Amino acid sequence: MLAFLAFGLCVSSVYLLNDLLDLEDDRHHPVKRKRPFASGALPIAWYAALSPALLAVSIAIAIACCALPWRFAAVLLGYYALTLAYSFYLKKQVMLDVVVLAALYSARMIAGAAAIGMHMTFWLLAFSMFMFLSLAFAKRYTELHAMQARGVEKTRGRGYLASDLSLISSLGTASGYLAVLVLALYIQDARTAALYRSPQLI
Repeated sequence: MLAFLAFGLCVSSVYLLNDLLDLEDDRHHPVKRKRPFASGALPIAWYAALSPALLAVSIAIAIACCALPWRFAAVLLGYYALTLAYSFYLKKQVMLDVVVLAALYSARMIAGAAAIGMHMTFWLLAFSMFMFLSLAFAKRYTELHAMQARGVEKTRGRGYLASDLSLISSLGTASGYLAVLVLALYIQDARTAALYRSPQLI
């Protein structure tokens, strides 16, 4: 629960930063313009107080709490650093952005495993990366599909074109199939059968 709280505060802190960096792009977006900062519902000055405060409390819980191992704090700081890189630069790089998103989603699982002292297997990491990569492509697909419906060709703040829609669709579908394949291979592995009483239920 402490790890969940620390990670949630860290993610909230960096999401606030990302919203601030995307402010101008969000104000031109049909849906994102309704976000608190983009719409003006919350003053931007609140960011200056909220984001650092949330991060400080998160790090304090992760480092000062004796119940949490140092590996969790290391993953948390790594997650924050990678998210900063994504917010400032990587999100504008075509294809690289979805790989980074998948890695960030997987990092949450790695942090959870570190918090309870569990060793993550190759199977779980492979499955999560392909599954989250598929979800990241789905996120981009939704954005590009909405753009195409509005007759817009290029994204604001991203490197994608509306014409990339079919490629994004193919790669996202392939990633989803690969996730299912990894799970199927895992179930059939002889060592898996020894771990579960009813492996077929997976």
